[in-house]
Amino acid sequence: MVSEWRVGVSDVGILVSRIFDSTRDSALVVVSPASDTNRPRIDSKLLAQHLAPGTELAVLDSMTASERLSDTVDPQFQVYGGGIRVILAGAARTDHWRRHRLFRVYPGDDADSACLEIADYVKSHQGIGGPRQVGTSTPQQALSEDQMAALNRFRSSLDVTPPSPARASKAPKPGPPSSRAPKPGPAPKPGPHHPASAPPTPAPVAPTPSAPAVAGLSATELKNLLDTQTERIANKLRSSIIDDLMLLLDSDHESLARERSRADAAEEELDHLRRRMTDQEERRGYPRVYSDPEKQFRWEVEYEWLTGNPEEERGESLNSYIIGEGFLDSMEAELLRGRAKIIQVVVDILSGHAWDRRKTHQFIIPGKSVIQKAIPEGAVPWRTYVKRGAPGAARLTWWQYPDGTIELVHVGHHDDLLR
Repeated sequence: MVSEWRVGVSDVGILVSRIFDSTRDSALVVVSPASDTNRPRIDSKLLAQHLAPGTELAVLDSMTASERLSDTVDPQFQVYGGGIRVILAGAARTDHWRRHRLFRVYPGDDADSACLEIADYVKSHQGIGGPRQVGTSTPQQALSEDQMAALNRFRSSLDVTPPSPARASKAPKPGPPSSRAPKPGPAPKPGPHHPASAPPTPAPVAPTPSAPAVAGLSATELKNLLDTQTERIANKLRSSIIDDLMLLLDSDHESLARERSRADAAEEELDHLRRRMTDQEERRGYPRVYSDPEKQFRWEVEYEWLTGNPEEERGESLNSYIIGEGFLDSMEAELLRGRAKIIQVVVDILSGHAWDRRKTHQFIIPGKSVIQKAIPEGAVPWRTYVKRGAPGAARLTWWQYPDGTIELVHVGHHDDLLR
């Protein structure tokens, strides 16, 4: 059984470190509390029993902890509103927003089934690592290849390291060398004669003058050296500016990708809520008022017309209508799980909005079809879509009499009346 880690406000920093810990080799499941109860919408202990061994389970103990986590991490790691986030191993801040799945549990949902679904997902993704980039599946560069090549060529042209200028030596002027032997003069007079035993006295040696210091650079050479150094400094400055601009481009590109990730996540959540509202609308029922099926049906049509349409659109009453034989039975078919949806389509037909609110077309019936004989004389056969998106989706078939009376004939599969 997986152990449960209760995460308080002071522990959020540790949780964030664990999310991005490169040594973590298993999934990290984070459970958040719901805003209305300040408790998770699932039994975390039951979830711990179903999770695979090695999985880490963190339960945020308050809305404050959930908000603190949302303020610290990017949207692809946020957990809130009773949701459960499965964060896979190798998580990185640049991960794609779809990589770490967020499970949503709403009031009335089967919490046990949600725990099993989460555990199955963790089991099927156990050991999966390697981050993916935010935004698209392929990382995008701030500059194209041609732009990068041009930039590199320009950088190469700036990388000039001229050789150190050699000190110019002046050409020697023609003439005698600077240090030369002394001119020969008259021979010295002979000194007194010394005995042979006395050593001769050495003659004094004249000191050799040192070479003069190298003369300084000329004004032209100094100007050239200054120009070279100035150019080198300017090139280094340009290169530094280019590097800073590239860092800004990369940062802006990453910020843009992160904003796109937030938008994609919000769009996905909106689509999820729309689908959920549609499913709930289709499953919506009406209170049982009459035991007689036809009276109950007529009451549901009246109720939907009064509660589902603005008062200004209810200026005239509904058209008179007939419930055809077998129509109520066709409503109970297993194919159609949403009775409220059918009632809404009936209301649109009876109120004259079948053409502007629904997809409606005249029913073309083959001559050999059995239903051809069932059409009353003078009546126009019509079909209105109950569901769309598939060739065989449900249709509501009805006749329109010359006096405006509507007969509800059948609701069901596209080919039901064509056999």
